[in-house]
Amino acid sequence: LISVFIVLDVFLVPLHALTMDIQDSALRFVHEAQAVFWTLALLMSFQVGFSDAEGKIVMNRKQVAMHYVRSRFPLDLALVCFEWLDKAINNRTFMVAWRLVKLLRIVYLKKTLGTIHSFVRSERLKLMFSIARFLMVLVLAVHVLGCCWYAIGMLGDSLGESSWTTDSVSALPLWERYVLSVHFAISMFHGEHVMVPLNSLERSFASLVLYLVFICNVFVVSTITTAMTHLEILSTRKNSLWQSLEKWMNDNDVSPELALKVNRNAAKQLAEQEKNLPEDTVELLQLISTPLRMELHFEMYSQILEVHPFFKCFGLVNPSGIRKICHTAVTTLPLAVDDLVFREGESPHDARIYFVVRGSLKYCASKPKDESTGRGCESDAEELDVTSKHWISEGVLWTDDWVHLGDLRVASTDCRLIAIDAEQLQALIMSSGFAVFAKLYAEEWVDQSNRNISENKLSDIGEYTAQVGQMMASTFKEHWMQCRDPYVSKIAAPVMDGRFSTLSNLRGSVQGRTSFNAFSQGKRQSTASERRSGVA
Repeated sequence: LISVFIVLDVFLVPLHALTMDIQDSALRFVHEAQAVFWTLALLMSFQVGFSDAEGKIVMNRKQVAMHYVRSRFPLDLALVCFEWLDKAINNRTFMVAWRLVKLLRIVYLKKTLGTIHSFVRSERLKLMFSIARFLMVLVLAVHVLGCCWYAIGMLGDSLGESSWTTDSVSALPLWERYVLSVHFAISMFHGEHVMVPLNSLERSFASLVLYLVFICNVFVVSTITTAMTHLEILSTRKNSLWQSLEKWMNDNDVSPELALKVNRNAAKQLAEQEKNLPEDTVELLQLISTPLRMELHFEMYSQILEVHPFFKCFGLVNPSGIRKICHTAVTTLPLAVDDLVFREGESPHDARIYFVVRGSLKYCASKPKDESTGRGCESDAEELDVTSKHWISEGVLWTDDWVHLGDLRVASTDCRLIAIDAEQLQALIMSSGFAVFAKLYAEEWVDQSNRNISENKLSDIGEYTAQVGQMMASTFKEHWMQCRDPYVSKIAAPVMDGRFSTLSNLRGSVQGRTSFNAFSQGKRQSTASERRSGVA
């Protein structure tokens, strides 16, 4: 909204102050609206936070007010006062001087455009935005130049010299005078004279404009040419990628159905790269210190990982450990619709636990009564919508022989997961000095999973339940009490607050990853059918 009013000023100030004293009810209403708006903007600026020298966002009202008073407040206050004086004082000289001062607000427009530019993620859109910005500046320059040309003519006429604004021109309607002035301004960009200067003032102005236009033309043309060349390079690169993919699929006789899926997935990945630039392609990030990058990754991933209460509590007992996990063990996985994350019966080669950042997936597990119809979401399958409230494949963290119990497929067009490498996670936990919490939780998880086997409730998909709350209370005790409320509120049944006795002898070790054999005294995990039937 600030940008709209600034653009209005840039358009109306030259039109009113330098040339035509327009008395119109609609324009008077616009001036009144501008005065009210800038007054409200002045008051609201006391509520707008700022970033300090350390990069922290400051929202304390007293600090915000002091920062605003020491920075932009004097200029804003002066401009607002002149807004209201403009309505009270009927003096043309004052109005011309004041309305020229209003153009100082154009520095705010530059900042706003820079902010908008920073939010554009696509490189192509950024280039197009830059070109559009130059074209807008060019239009405003033509408008201001035309208004100045008319003002120069009126000034020469008032001094008794011959001028292009003769009586016949000044008697024309407003829009005709404006078009004549703009026509002159556009012609100056080409170096021609559609109107011959008739006095020394007009000739001096025309000479100055020709010089400035020559310099601006060099800058604008070179900038737009560079941007267009960059756009052409991007288009050529993208076309080359598509042509290479099409040639490869033709050479290998890929079926049309599969080729369509490949094309859709490739288009999705290209769009994802434009919206979310891969971290390893950002060269400046490689120059940032390791502690700062660790803090950056912690801010990016910690809230997503805290969907699982284990990571929330582990962060409380070991803040540096959870930062190392976010920094070293977490990777991002952009996925396209219908991508198969894993299939029932598979044993994961790269053991990872997944969290949903955005989008949704479908998890399909065959019912235990009939396993002869094959895999996939058929009529005999149990289907579950997997969203950001779930975690996926936790079993790989606590057992060596986890086998997936269903198919997991991407359901939405815009889906993104993060994954934690199980081996890296175990190594970080073992080196942190807080491995006892992981050992206790692993025992609780394996015991609960063996109970779920007999009840046909074992699954790759996890979410917070009362049983999870019991395991957290047994493992983290008072730390769990500090953070349990947000999790408890997600379920209808209350979490039991009972305390489990501390195990004097750990029945297993999390060296590497513990197995069902190590934790469950002979119980093992093999096939999906065995787990559902509770075979020991």
